[in-house]
Amino acid sequence: MAESLISDLITLQDLTYKIQSFSSDLSREDTEKTIGKALQMWSNASQLTFTRVSTPGVKVYLNVKFVSGFHGDNHPTDGPGMELAHAFFPLHNKGLAGDVHFDDDETFSINGRPGVDLLWLAVHELGHSLGLEHTFHPNAVMFPYYTGYRPNLRLSSDDRNGIQRLYGKFALY
Repeated sequence: MAESLISDLITLQDLTYKIQSFSSDLSREDTEKTIGKALQMWSNASQLTFTRVSTPGVKVYLNVKFVSGFHGDNHPTDGPGMELAHAFFPLHNKGLAGDVHFDDDETFSINGRPGVDLLWLAVHELGHSLGLEHTFHPNAVMFPYYTGYRPNLRLSSDDRNGIQRLYGKFALY
């Protein structure tokens, strides 16, 4: 199944996603907009597009959840601080491939408010869900350490090159 998922991811241009649970710190609308904006950043740099689904029975490639403690994936969250979220690469964890789990014990924020910036973290974790590894370019979103809120967050050339190697180049880049 994992092999077929990576094959699907590489050959598909439109991937479905679902937000299965929401942040306890942000409104449902703010969470939806932020996850959508994070996916749009990857879409703008590649040939990928993303469609949010809520209909049961539709194949979902990327599942997003806000979770706490033990939540059924052998990777319990650790509470405030330390690991902020985890994501599953397309080739790993058959039923979890592409999933992102945000530690809901963190305090998430948007637009520079105090707390963990959900946009930066979502772009980073969704990058893993799409198959990107960490990079050691400090301006890259795929840098392995949380760098905090960045006004006007953009993908670095290293981030764009990584996603384009996997999914093709968007005409603007």
